[in-house]
Amino acid sequence: MQVVPSDQPSNSSRALAETFESEGITETCRVGCLGWKYYGDPFVIDLPSYIVDTLRGLTGSANAFNVTDILVRLRSNCSAT
Repeated sequence: MQVVPSDQPSNSSRALAETFESEGITETCRVGCLGWKYYGDPFVIDLPSYIVDTLRGLTGSANAFNVTDILVRLRSNCSAT
């Protein structure tokens, strides 16, 4: 009987930074991060730190910011009632 692992293979994945770079994210980019909450400070981002740290490493700390407030405003302005 052959045992097949139930988890996803992890030995062939690219590094997150390499994935972002292949999509064109470089030091000249500004990246808006969309999460669940907006804290009033655009540099507080409620995404996993490994994602935010990778983005800030590629773009610089001032170029990765929280844009959740855009959707919060849109939701409150666009209502079915």
